[in-house]
Amino acid sequence: MREVSAQDNTCRLMVPQGWNLIAAKGAAVCASPDENAGFIFTTMGFVARSRIPYFDSSKMPGLHYEYMRPIDALIVAARHMGASNHKVLERHANRSAAMEGSAFLKKQVDAEIALISYTNRKGVPCIGYYDVVGSVPDNAGQWGIIPMGFWAPTNQFAAISLPSSRLPKASGSTSNGPRNMSARAWQR
Repeated sequence: MREVSAQDNTCRLMVPQGWNLIAAKGAAVCASPDENAGFIFTTMGFVARSRIPYFDSSKMPGLHYEYMRPIDALIVAARHMGASNHKVLERHANRSAAMEGSAFLKKQVDAEIALISYTNRKGVPCIGYYDVVGSVPDNAGQWGIIPMGFWAPTNQFAAISLPSSRLPKASGSTSNGPRNMSARAWQR
């Protein structure tokens, strides 16, 4: 591992030797040289129809889609970047993150956690674990998501050692992964 600074010095992260880090303004994408494994924490902007009379939001930059749940928006954005064959293996609402985001932004925020299988843009089958927050469109139609997650090739994903996977189970719990992901999803 080596410490790498963001291009604008907003953050420093420990990254595996040889991995690439693109970071600025608090966002980061860190990937293996072949891009088959990595970590993401960034924003993704979308544009819906404007609710302002005589204002045409179709000329605004961003992905032009009406509002959708955060995981669906992540999949749409991933398809625009060349990923395909998405299958949501597990999906859960993240009510605490939604409440925190709504209180901070003073508007509705949705949040979800998901385990997703897909084929990356280079044709490699991958699995990713994502925690995504989404804000509803403003009057101009702008909305977005903040995804945080990690991915790896399917045959390597189960080998990733997560801190929460080493925690003792609560009495009566069937969970074996972060944020109550079931044990069977981690074994796929």
